[in-house]
Parts: sequence; C-alpha cells; structure tokens
Amino acid sequence: DSRQNLSLTINLSNNSNNNHTSLSAMCYQVVERYSVCRCLYHKHSVDPCTAYGQRNHVVQEKTVLVGYACPTHTSRRGGGSNNNPKGYR
Repeated sequence: DSRQNLSLTINLSNNSNNNHTSLSAMCYQVVERYSVCRCLYHKHSVDPCTAYGQRNHVVQEKTVLVGYACPTHTSRRGGGSNNNPKGYR
C-alpha cells in the first residue's frame, strides 16, 4: 500500500493557561471514479486525523481516476472493449 499517513502536528498555546492542543492537517477519503463518465468505482474508508469527528471538521475527498467508462456508459457508447484505449478493460 503506497498511501502514507499525512499528519502535521501544530501546537497552539493559550496564553492564559498555557494549554496545548494538537491538531492534524486533514482527514482524507480516497474516491475512485471512472475517468470518462466520473461514475463511482470505489469509495475507500476515511483516513482519520486527530480532529476526526469534532464539530466543524471536514473530510477532504481525493479523487483518483480509474479505467475508462463504467459498464453502463460503456454499453451506451456501443459496448465492448474496442471503445477502451489500450491498457484499459
């Protein structure tokens, strides 16, 4: 698995009581979509950071394009593997 845990720790200090809060950069979710029609191929689970689940924290979606077109849109284009560029099936 070539994915790496992307984490950045930032220490915020409160001048009045010197408390420190550790925050991670961002939660990520990888979403695989067909490159032509953008239909969903696979949605991976969230790669959480330390702020996951807290109010106003968002999950950043990272899209990876895969294949060519989904089976539904491939059949509308005439179907078959002849419509797919070399290397895609």
